[in-house]
Amino acid sequence: MESESKGSVHLVTVTGPDRPGIIAAISGVLAAEGVDIEDVSMTRLSGNFAMMLLARGGGRETIRQRLEEAAASVGVKIHLEESATPEAVSEEANVFVSAAGPNRVGIVAGLSQLLAAHGANIHEMTTRLLHKTRVPVYLVRIEARFDGDWNALQSALTEAGRTMGVEVRLDPLERADL
Repeated sequence: MESESKGSVHLVTVTGPDRPGIIAAISGVLAAEGVDIEDVSMTRLSGNFAMMLLARGGGRETIRQRLEEAAASVGVKIHLEESATPEAVSEEANVFVSAAGPNRVGIVAGLSQLLAAHGANIHEMTTRLLHKTRVPVYLVRIEARFDGDWNALQSALTEAGRTMGVEVRLDPLERADL
């Protein structure tokens, strides 16, 4: 059965209140089961813990059971599924979009919808709300793959920024290893 093979790739999602030991508990289970962690993205969101990882190997049901036990011991929830495209190699992000301005509803929706309409695939997005300023400032950082008309995207982002009341920049991402 493929889901039980050494080559299977698992997508693991972990969420819950942040506290010490979450990563240690989850990674410890995977190591004990001989599962290789290939890719991890983890963040704290206002006191909440969120992590996604891709791991290769081991039996899915054994891993699921052990991860659920570990998750319960540190007070988080876990979701395990087969990776949608375990062998796919995606193209590198080649554009960086940043936005900054007064916080308001719809900034992420506006930027992500505009990028999708221009055929850009968002690879990574982070946001941060800065409360320590007189007016709360919202910062958005996006890395994406874009192979379309640069000028059209730049123009659309500038107009969207004006409409939303934020400053939006589009910059090329250059690989350091070239």
